[in-house]
Amino acid sequence: MLQTIPAAVTGGISLILYGFIASSGVKMLIKEKIDFNNQKNIFIASVILVSGIGGLAFKFGNPENPIITITSIAVAMILGIILNAMLKNKTNKI
Repeated sequence: MLQTIPAAVTGGISLILYGFIASSGVKMLIKEKIDFNNQKNIFIASVILVSGIGGLAFKFGNPENPIITITSIAVAMILGIILNAMLKNKTNKI
């Protein structure tokens, strides 16, 4: 059934879908007033964007027929959580 849909149509739908997801993410960052003057936030956002958009995925087992595949979006999420936990905010305590 899906093979009957022209490639141009699925390409256009994919473009809109991923653009909508990215726009929703930016909207959420603005709404939550994330401070990008903080280097920690820039670093974490950069790693998430590059790994998610760049297609960083982990495959375990035979490369041609992996047992487990962790998709790029899942890897980006995992990296974001780990980095946020590892990197502490600098606070000046007197």
